[in-house]
Amino acid sequence: MNTKSLSIVCLFAILFIGASSPLQADGLSSVSSEITLSTSPSMHPNVVLRDAKGDPIEDPERMISSIQSCGGCHDVEYIQNHSDHQSLWQQQAGFTVTDYFRFASENRGATDTAAPLQTALSFGDDGACLSCHTSQQQRSDLNLTLLNPKGEISGEQLQISKPKNANCAQCHGIVDTQIHQPLRLGSELHYAQLTLTTGQILSPQKIALSALNIKDRASHTRSFDIHSERLVDCVACHYSQNNPVYTQQHNEQRLEHLTFDPRRPSVGEYLTRPSHKLANTQFDNTSSCQSCHDGEKTHQWLPAYNKHVRTLACESCHIPELFGPTLESIDWRILDDKGMGMPTFRNVADDGLITAFQPQLVQHADSNDMWRPANSITMQYWQYGGQQQPVPSTAVLEAIQALKDASLPVSFPPDEAALTAIKEQLQAQGFTELTSGVQTEVFPLSHGVVSGEWATKDCTSCHSEASLLAANSNRGSYILGRDRIPWIDQLGAVLFLLVIAIVTLHSLLRYKLSPNKSSDTTANEVYMYDRYERLWHWLQAVTIFALLGSGLIIHLPAMFAWMSFSYMVQIHQILGFVLLVNALFSLFYHLVSGEIRQYLPKPYGLIHEMMAQGLYYAKGIFKGAPHPFHKTKARKLNPLQQITYFAILNLLLPAQLISGFAIWAGNYWPELTQWLGGSELLLPLHVGLAWLFASFIVMHVYLTTTVGENPTDGIKAMVSGWEQTESGATELDTAPSTTHQAAGTAQPHQGGRS
Repeated sequence: MNTKSLSIVCLFAILFIGASSPLQADGLSSVSSEITLSTSPSMHPNVVLRDAKGDPIEDPERMISSIQSCGGCHDVEYIQNHSDHQSLWQQQAGFTVTDYFRFASENRGATDTAAPLQTALSFGDDGACLSCHTSQQQRSDLNLTLLNPKGEISGEQLQISKPKNANCAQCHGIVDTQIHQPLRLGSELHYAQLTLTTGQILSPQKIALSALNIKDRASHTRSFDIHSERLVDCVACHYSQNNPVYTQQHNEQRLEHLTFDPRRPSVGEYLTRPSHKLANTQFDNTSSCQSCHDGEKTHQWLPAYNKHVRTLACESCHIPELFGPTLESIDWRILDDKGMGMPTFRNVADDGLITAFQPQLVQHADSNDMWRPANSITMQYWQYGGQQQPVPSTAVLEAIQALKDASLPVSFPPDEAALTAIKEQLQAQGFTELTSGVQTEVFPLSHGVVSGEWATKDCTSCHSEASLLAANSNRGSYILGRDRIPWIDQLGAVLFLLVIAIVTLHSLLRYKLSPNKSSDTTANEVYMYDRYERLWHWLQAVTIFALLGSGLIIHLPAMFAWMSFSYMVQIHQILGFVLLVNALFSLFYHLVSGEIRQYLPKPYGLIHEMMAQGLYYAKGIFKGAPHPFHKTKARKLNPLQQITYFAILNLLLPAQLISGFAIWAGNYWPELTQWLGGSELLLPLHVGLAWLFASFIVMHVYLTTTVGENPTDGIKAMVSGWEQTESGATELDTAPSTTHQAAGTAQPHQGGRS
C-alpha cells in the first residue's frame, strides 16, 4: 500500500473512532450548547432599585430613579455634567428638526414648541441608565419578586452591559443586526432621527436582500453599512472619552516630547466616574477614519492624495448613496392631530418607492472646513410680532380645529387656500404681523459607509459643473473642472479666435496676391539649427501641445466625459515637469553657448527695424519682396521675433511654470501655495496664461510658412537643421558665433550643402 492510500485509511479510522465515542459526542454536544444557548454571567453586583425618594422599589408600577439606584456606586452628578445626552431635546430658536422627532415619540419632552423644553432623557426619574445599559427585553422581563433578602435584584437578571446597537437604535435611527431576516421599516421609523435626517441605515444586511421598496433593489448587492457588516458596533467608535482603553489626548494637550502618555484613569476610577461624553460625535471629534485606517496604502491611484485628505472627508467618497427615507423639508405651518409638521422626502415617491439619495458635499465649520457629505432640511413655520417669535403649536392646532369645526376643508399637504385660512384664524387669535419663517439645518453623514469596491472613484462627481460640492461653501474656493471665471475664458477664446482669423485672412491674401517667385533667385543653404536646438524645440513643442490638450480636458471635463480625469491630471503633471526640466536645460545651453544673445534685442534702431519688419508682413510679403533682414546662424530672429520671444521666455513661460508648480506643490507644501495666492488665484492665472500660449503657438506655426520658397521650408529646417536664406536682404549680424565657427558649421554654401 502506498503512502497516499495509507494516509486516507488512517484519516477515515480517526473519523470513525471519533464519531462512535460517546464521550467525544457528549463533549461536542455540550460545547455546542454552551455557544448557542448560554449567556455569560454578569460581573455587575446586585442592585437595590429605588424611587426618587430613595425608597426601595417592590411594586413594578413605581418609577425607577437612576440617580438613587445607581448613585450608590457611580458618581451620578459627574455623569450628568459630562453627558452628551443630558440636553438632547432642549429648545432652539424657531422650529427645528428635533421637534419633529420629539413629537413623533411619546413622552419625549414638552408638547409646545414655543415653551422651554425640559430634557427628556436626563438622569432623573425615568430609568435612563437602564435605557442604555440593558436591553428592552431584559427590562420587560424584570421580575421584582425575585429580590434577595436584602431587597436587591441580581446582576444576572439585570444584565448590565455597555450600550449595544439596539440601545442606540431606540432614539437614533434604524440600527439592525439581523442578517437572515429581511429588514423592514415599521413604526420605529417615525422617531429614527439618524435615518430620517440623513438616510443612514446601520445594518450588515445586503440591500438586495432587504424588504425595503427600493428601486432596482436587486442590483444593489452591497450591505447598508460596511462597519456593521464587519461587526463594528456603535460604541467601538462612540466610546466614553475617559475610557482607559481608548484614552487619548488632543494634540494641543499632548506634551511635545511624549509619543505616548501611559497615565490614564484606573478601571476603578473609570467605573465610578465614567464620562458620558462620547467620542466622534457632533460635540467631539477626537479621531477620524485615519485612527483605524491607513488610507495612503490603498489610495495610490488618487492624484494629490495629501491635498484630498486635508480638504475632503473620507465619507465624501465612501458614502456615495443612501437608501433610507430622507427628509427634505418640514412644514410646521400645518400640523396633524399629533402636532407634527408635514414632512417632504427627497427620495420617496408617492407610491412609496425609495430611490438612492446622493448627498451633497458641504464645507463644515466643525471639521476645519473639510468637505463632507450632508443633508440639509428646510423648516417653514408661522412667526409673529416685531421679534418674529414662532407661533406655538397649540395655537396652530386650535386654528386648524376651528376650520374643521366650520366644515372648511384643510388639505394635507396644504395648498395656498388652506394656508391663507390658517393665517386668518391665527390673526383672529391675536397674532399680528404673521409671516412664514424659514430655517435650514445641515446634518453631516458618517454612517452608511461602503468599502473601496463601492466607493466613488469618478473624479468628475466633484470636478465638473454638476459637482456634488456645494456652490455656497463658507469660504472662497476654486475647484478644478467645477469652477471657471467666465471673463478669462471669454477673453482667451476671443484672442485665440482673433489670431486664427488674422492668420486665415493673411494666408488667403498671400495666396491671391503674392507673385510666383523667380526660379533664378539666389539662395544660400546654411546649417541654421544644431542638433540640441532641434531636440529642445521639438520636445518643447510636443510637450506644450500635450499640456494644452490635457489642460483643456481638465478645464472642461464635461466635454470629454469619455476620458479619465484622473489620468489626465497625472499626465498633465508629468508633462509639466518635462517642460520645466527642458526649459532649465535650454537656459543652461543658451547661457553657456552664448546663444542667449539672440533673444536680447539691441535698443539702437530697434523701433525702426520693428517698423520695417511689420511693413513687410503687412505689405511687402504680398508683393514677393525679400525679407528686410538677412537671417544668419548668429542672428536667427528679426526684431519682432526678439521682442516676442523675450516676452515669452522671460514672462509667459516662467509665469506658467511657477503657477503650475505652485498648484502641484499644494499637495506637499500647502503653505507655499497659499503664500502665492492659493488655488483661487493660481488656477485662473494658469488658465489665462494657457490661452496666451495657445494663441502664440497658432501665430508661431503660421509665421514658419513665411520662410523660404515653400510654406513648409521653415518646418523642414527645424527637422534637418539646414535652411535656405535669401540673398540681398539687410544683414542683421554677419559675424557668426564663435562656438559655431569652431565647430565648422556656420559657413554658408551657395546652391546647397557641402
